[in-house]
Amino acid sequence: MQIANGTPFNQQLAAQQGLRHLASENPPSHTLDHDKTLQQAAHLTEDTVTISQMGKILSEQEQLKPPQNLPTLPNNSDRLDNYVTYKKAQLEYQIYSDMVGVATGKGDGLSPASAYYLSNNDTARSAVINANAQQQNVTAMQTYAATSQQASQWYE
Repeated sequence: MQIANGTPFNQQLAAQQGLRHLASENPPSHTLDHDKTLQQAAHLTEDTVTISQMGKILSEQEQLKPPQNLPTLPNNSDRLDNYVTYKKAQLEYQIYSDMVGVATGKGDGLSPASAYYLSNNDTARSAVINANAQQQNVTAMQTYAATSQQASQWYE
């Protein structure tokens, strides 16, 4: 592989890195293996690309521009408004359903809509945290009661 100034690739690389013994005409013997490896690597990575005349012409042309006259979309504002209202109601139902699940301890977690709602609503977030704390307390008391009952039966 040759560089534009006519020097072999490995000598040009060595000259750039300040390694004069690699760029010199008579390198030391310990650098011959390294020099050979660089030549082999340069030979293996050598690629040739040919661009056709048509490719050159097309690359010189201006890039495609979007059309000046954009098509007009049909005005379905009533249908769109109905759909937006429907989606809002659906998300509100999902949020309320998740809140009930959290309050009763029977929920499978929060939906992304509920998580977003809680991240932006401090009152709702504190209510959910309090409900979770109460649910954990109830679960702990039930476990304590069951364990105490088993222990009292064992001592009888």
